[in-house]
Amino acid sequence: MTQRACTIPANKALFFPLLNAFAFDSPGVCGQDAVHVSVTDLRTLVAPWVTGAQLSAQVDGVPIRHLERFRHQSVVFSISTPNGDLFCNLPQATYGPAVDDGYYVMLKPLPPGDHVVHFQGAQGTFSLDVTYQIKVLPM
Repeated sequence: MTQRACTIPANKALFFPLLNAFAFDSPGVCGQDAVHVSVTDLRTLVAPWVTGAQLSAQVDGVPIRHLERFRHQSVVFSISTPNGDLFCNLPQATYGPAVDDGYYVMLKPLPPGDHVVHFQGAQGTFSLDVTYQIKVLPM
């Protein structure tokens, strides 16, 4: 379980992923063959990480319904990595193509005061349970 706290100004919408996965072409590194991977292959690679996910989300205890409607596949993009990054120590570079697939929520601005956003997701052996304690400042 992950718990976070943050303070935000009034009149700010919140956008966050519930559960997502991405992949990018990095030929010849991270154990990949030195062959480029197509966008179609990348989308095929990430889809099983998201398809059929079990999701729940609540704002101040009120469930957000029909989360399956919030699945989105990204446009094709590239990713720039720093030295010693998290992705099997890739050399610093820009890699692509890259794609993302997942479930995302955008909340309209919350009224000033204290709020709790809680969401859970599970797919296969992966799961997450995240709670945000959010203080919205008055204008």
